[in-house]
Amino acid sequence: MNESMITKAVRRSNTTLLVVCLVGLLIIGALAVLNLRYFYNFFFGPFDVTAEELIAVSDPKAPQEYWVRITGDDIFDTGIQYIETSDSGRETVEFSYLALALGDRLLLVKQPGEPLTDVTLRGSLEKFTSEEQAEIIDDLVAEEPMLEDVFLPYLLRTGSFRTGGMIGLVLGGLAALGCVIGLVVFMRRNADPSTHPILKSLARLGPIEFTTSRIDAEMAGEHTALTKQIHLTKNWLVYNAAGKFEAMRFEDLAWLYMHVTTHKSYGITVGKTFAVMAYDKFGAHSQMVVGNKEQPAQEVIQAIGQRAPWAMGGFSAELNKAWKKDRENFLAEVEKRKAQMDRGI
Repeated sequence: MNESMITKAVRRSNTTLLVVCLVGLLIIGALAVLNLRYFYNFFFGPFDVTAEELIAVSDPKAPQEYWVRITGDDIFDTGIQYIETSDSGRETVEFSYLALALGDRLLLVKQPGEPLTDVTLRGSLEKFTSEEQAEIIDDLVAEEPMLEDVFLPYLLRTGSFRTGGMIGLVLGGLAALGCVIGLVVFMRRNADPSTHPILKSLARLGPIEFTTSRIDAEMAGEHTALTKQIHLTKNWLVYNAAGKFEAMRFEDLAWLYMHVTTHKSYGITVGKTFAVMAYDKFGAHSQMVVGNKEQPAQEVIQAIGQRAPWAMGGFSAELNKAWKKDRENFLAEVEKRKAQMDRGI
């Protein structure tokens, strides 16, 4: 026995939900694994280290414990700062660079804002950027050749270490919770298909078995396909798109209009998407995407309008307000138009 088109749509929607949730959990898990070193330091750091232990480090990415607390012998302001200038000309010190003395070696310190001269610091060990290597280390060595090989091959970045992790934990937790909820919804829909939004929406039209059998029968027969997704049968307007299956009886249609979504990049219009909005007397609506050209959308509206000429056409603030605030009179006007057409007025 052939599977019902609506059953296929429900199964396709459920499969998509399952895949999205499982892939989401896999991505979250992979990100957690990739950031295990960071979160180890996030939860257990900062770690106290001695000057000798730091000097023995040649690569800041090597030690497991890289968010550290260190006390130096002295600290010097290099006088080098990274300054941000706003459009109004206001200057803000983003970072200051200092040198922390550790015996006969120096550790470059990158501090947010103005320089502080506390010799006990905590921060993360990081590699120099190419700019920091060229514009700080190399320039300092050029001015003072005796500094060559004195600076450790990495810097200590002070300031907030946990902020990024807190944001990541919140976002990751919310995403994981969403995936778990999605899996629960998937299992509930599998156990009771009537809870699926597609079937819940169609239930407004009467007993679901009778409704789905009528739609399937007319869709299986000769009908008009305006697009791959939009179909007109003898009695039904059907929108069968990825993750969606929406159906309305022509006799129930109350309002039709074209909806345009404008896509912009840096304030410049780069494209538009045209869709047909259809509303029925039960309050249900369908946003049927047609494409990026207006003419096909107009043709879809015209074809549907020929099947339901009594439906209100076009969008206006007055119609929108009437639909939202005074739907009873809106629908009464639609029924009046239908009755007049039936009488040939």
